[in-house]
Amino acid sequence: MASTFIPDHFQAEAINALNEGASVLVAAPTGSGKTFIAEHAIRVAIANGKKAFYTAPIKALSNQKFRDFQVLFGAENVGLLTGDTSINSNAPVMVMTTEVLRNMIYASSRSLSGLAVVVLDEVHFLQDQYRGPVWEEVIIHLPLEVALVCLSATVSNAVEVAQWLTMVRGDTRAIIETKRPVALEHHHVAFDKATHQLTIQTTLVDNKTNPRARKLFQEQTIPGGSSRGGRKTRQERRFGPPSRTEVVEELARLDMLPVIYFIFSRNQCDDAARGMRRSSISFVNKSDAARIRDIATTRGEALSRDEQFALDFEGFVSLIATGVAPHHAGMVPTFKEIVEEAFTAGLIKVVFATETLAVGLNMPARSVVIDKLTRFTGEQHVPLKPSDFTQLTGRAGRRGIDAVGHAVTLWSPFVAFDDVARFALNKNFELISAFRPTYNMTVNLVRSHSEREVRHLLNLSFAQYQANADVVTTQAQIERKRDALLVEETSANTAPGDIWAYRTTLGLARDQRSSFQTQNDRQIWETLKPGDVINAKTDESLGQPTPRSERLLVIATATRKRGLKLTVLDTRQGVRGILWDDLIEPPHSIGRMEMPRDFSQWDPGSLRMLTHQLVEFSGEEIPPDSQAATRGKESKNTELSRAEITDIENDPHLQVRLKHANAADRIRGEMKRLENSIQSESQSVGASFDVVLQLLQNMGFIDGWRLTAKGSILAGVFHECDLLIAEAIDRGIFADLVARDLAGAVSSVVFERRGVDTEDIAPPSDACAAAIIRLEDLSMEVQDRESASGLPVHRFPDPNFAKAASMWASGQPLTKVLDVVPEMSPGDFVRTVRQIVDLLRQIERIATDDKLRDSARQASEEMFRGLVIGSEVVL
Repeated sequence: MASTFIPDHFQAEAINALNEGASVLVAAPTGSGKTFIAEHAIRVAIANGKKAFYTAPIKALSNQKFRDFQVLFGAENVGLLTGDTSINSNAPVMVMTTEVLRNMIYASSRSLSGLAVVVLDEVHFLQDQYRGPVWEEVIIHLPLEVALVCLSATVSNAVEVAQWLTMVRGDTRAIIETKRPVALEHHHVAFDKATHQLTIQTTLVDNKTNPRARKLFQEQTIPGGSSRGGRKTRQERRFGPPSRTEVVEELARLDMLPVIYFIFSRNQCDDAARGMRRSSISFVNKSDAARIRDIATTRGEALSRDEQFALDFEGFVSLIATGVAPHHAGMVPTFKEIVEEAFTAGLIKVVFATETLAVGLNMPARSVVIDKLTRFTGEQHVPLKPSDFTQLTGRAGRRGIDAVGHAVTLWSPFVAFDDVARFALNKNFELISAFRPTYNMTVNLVRSHSEREVRHLLNLSFAQYQANADVVTTQAQIERKRDALLVEETSANTAPGDIWAYRTTLGLARDQRSSFQTQNDRQIWETLKPGDVINAKTDESLGQPTPRSERLLVIATATRKRGLKLTVLDTRQGVRGILWDDLIEPPHSIGRMEMPRDFSQWDPGSLRMLTHQLVEFSGEEIPPDSQAATRGKESKNTELSRAEITDIENDPHLQVRLKHANAADRIRGEMKRLENSIQSESQSVGASFDVVLQLLQNMGFIDGWRLTAKGSILAGVFHECDLLIAEAIDRGIFADLVARDLAGAVSSVVFERRGVDTEDIAPPSDACAAAIIRLEDLSMEVQDRESASGLPVHRFPDPNFAKAASMWASGQPLTKVLDVVPEMSPGDFVRTVRQIVDLLRQIERIATDDKLRDSARQASEEMFRGLVIGSEVVL
């Protein structure tokens, strides 16, 4: 009899929240089962005949989820969109990268129709400097009826993020799980020169730094030997870094394999794997080695003979058949997929990987080794971020297989043992927004929203919330007041007659009150003190069909940054704080009540007594503008006829309508004041938007609040050099280029050489060289404009891949193309070509010149072949 799966508490809590119509932010350790929650939301959407989108930060994770979901929901129900690939694009369940969803939103894609839920996997990517803004754009722009399932590694400010999401999208619950599904033990390994053996010490004892290990590693020296002259040499450090081979052999001896060994260097990952092959230890038997070869042969069928030869496919298979493999971005996708499949099947026991493996992919191990807790920036060694350490060690421990996972750190002269322990103890992973207005974002906002709507959207960003939550709060107040304004205007507009023209004719309009009176209202507010009784209409009443004034007793006051804050008691014995900003019309003073000397708002008896006195209070309200209203009635009619005025004045509800009209004017005034306060806020994201907007207006992309022709081009360019590319297209820099030369020219804004000392490679033709020179001149011009505006400058073009791109677009074999860029890894080649293809497809869509459009289409089709297509989507 099959056992029934019982969800963990946090999974059940998240599912209940989704069933109640809320969105969720699930922050939990790697491998704890966050995907189960997403799968539930997708099943509900399918059952209701709706759509579900699953977004991931990287294509590899999208491909993995695509395969997983085909098994779960049926191949006919699942599609994939990654920019490179489009499969079953009308399926109810679509897997895609986050950028694809952002682009669909800006294009108002019909695919968004019927969308019920969006899963944002690895949502902590919103702090990524380059790609983070995409997550916030999606969150802000998605229709509010779409539920969000945000999945994240454990973050310490998950509640803050959920509060922001609630403010932006409505009810969003923070579901937090800090307990790992598999317990984690931390170990520190060093080579002991005194014993010539490895020492492996437990880093933590009872969740504190291990005192014995600390004492051991503080004994840093051993007696020195004698020099040839008989003199003593200086003392030598007792401990040193262990070799990678020794560490793996020790883990094998302790039954702590399989292991993912993180090294922050692609070349060193390859060297470590080859070094292990020379070790005498065996990691696989003949059967496992044969299965690894079978997996490699099956996956390798996607590669041509030329590609297999260029990539040394046989040498790679021979290496991994020993049970050891590298995994990094410099490998072609097919090689990485072979490693992932064989490791997941338990065949490969040791993987030397860069940190890219820690992002999302389902590849847990019994142990994780972090080669160094520092990174060399080229100038100095800097420590890992605590979030990076947590992400890497999250792979340790296989749920349902291992009782405990092991995180292993290695001795280094740059990191003291106490610092190592702090990494293991640190639970702080605060999510910081990287949101910023970009050129492409700006033109898309102008194209699809009014200026007021754009200000609203920008002021609701998480970046704004973290920089100054008051701005986000104020924006939310404006939107509530906007709803209240509609209620008041609707109530004032009932027949007979035009109440607005009537008020204008008789000088009764609120906006005709003197500025002195408005200022006087605020001055009166600032003088209120405990014991004052007022009638006030606040935001608390905005949910009512007709917002009502209520009687309030001031029981305490406090000065705040935004003005005087009153603590008030209402006639329902409720106590709350209100600011001037919370009012939808100025308060009216009624009188004063005597406050008991021993009064305390925390004493229920005192509150009951004062509430009873407040209800019975006999003070009378004196409207502050009654005299102005009387003077207005004596004015001569200039707008309405006497008959029209008579009809309106015969309306038995005239005074009620006038009150609603007055309230509407007051709300408009408050909205204007709140909007002005946001515009004057120096930390506002809107201020950054204004700088970008001004530059785009100066360069002719935007005219007022309307896109120009080249503004429409920019709206379709999704790239870090979007402004440069759009300007280049508008100036005709790419015009008249044949496909292979266009590929070369476009590559210069995509490619970025890894080493600064590499020699320049000449472009493939005079036409391509001329286009690149014009592009470089334009780049300097645009950089000058960006610098003058105080904006970050874009990356300068790099022509060193132009010849390789042109050759690949001309159908040249991989062996010849890689010879042109010998320093480039095959994985980087594939990734660069895919980025060029993506940009060429964008140019094809937005180009207004037929020849450029045809060249872009031809170049993208010619380049998207062979190993560039890969086999990621093959089951």
